[in-house]
Amino acid sequence: MQAARTTARARPLARRLRQAAALVREADRIALLCHIHPDGDALGSMLAAYHHLKAAGKKVWASWGSAEVQVPAHYAFLPGVGELVGPESMPHDVPLAITFDASSRERLGSLGGLVERARAVVVIDHHSSCTLRGTIDLVDEGAAASAEITYRLLEEIGGEISPEVATCLYTGLVTDTGRFQYPSARPATLELAARLLRLGAAHLRVAREVYESEPFGLLKLKARVLERAVLRPGGLIFSYFLIRDLEECGVAAADTEPLIDALRTAREAEVAALLKEEPGGGVRVSLRSRGRDVRRVAESLGGGGHELAAGYTSRGPLERALAELEERLVAPAGPR
Repeated sequence: MQAARTTARARPLARRLRQAAALVREADRIALLCHIHPDGDALGSMLAAYHHLKAAGKKVWASWGSAEVQVPAHYAFLPGVGELVGPESMPHDVPLAITFDASSRERLGSLGGLVERARAVVVIDHHSSCTLRGTIDLVDEGAAASAEITYRLLEEIGGEISPEVATCLYTGLVTDTGRFQYPSARPATLELAARLLRLGAAHLRVAREVYESEPFGLLKLKARVLERAVLRPGGLIFSYFLIRDLEECGVAAADTEPLIDALRTAREAEVAALLKEEPGGGVRVSLRSRGRDVRRVAESLGGGGHELAAGYTSRGPLERALAELEERLVAPAGPR
């Protein structure tokens, strides 16, 4: 089965899109799943599909496998957020499951088993590190975001792309390209953005909610993160926050995604790292780069992502996570 699925991934994407659309048309009940700790691309892609498939008369559920489905505050404006369900409310078995932006089974959290039980699975992703396999794999490393692939699938399925769908897809596109500043943004990416605007995407609201509005508590947490920032030889800047920082500042862990951008603006920094203490133990590490390939670093530590934006989880305490990071990213001292 694994060999057959690997061979299926080698087929032209256009053919796989047609096959995936056929699976969608045949299914009356569909489960949509994105990765845990969802970002704008994962959420936007999943919610876009949710609206489109619901409008087509399908029974649809959407969630991710975290203990609690908590939407980051800067994505709470997305249409359909109130219709997300907890992982415990997802169906046990469905004719079709579609995953969004999840590059491995582990990234699906507690819902990984649902994918294994589904009669058919469509995997939508754009990470080169994607190891998740489905009946049909819509994996395109050349896409700037999973939202690009999701748009192509919805177009293949047919039906009107509503303003709500366009807004969700545009959010995925703009966030995963860093407002079209990353190398992944190609002419086709901007052409899709223009198409989504013509379809009614609320781009001004996306800009305001995602980039120009944050809770006061997050400002206080940002101050702590910046105060703790350390610049190492070789251009590594890193900082961290603890669980007690979240509690004292009144910030949900889901709302901390923008903090890494405050570090990466340092002119001397080539790589920025933000370490986040996890409630269940371990440390989540987010990496951003101006040119160095941080995906390789993340993959060597059990994670993944993109060349300039990646992440992983360290099992040890903060001190161990810092040591692992510096071992791989800090330039060794020269002879004295």
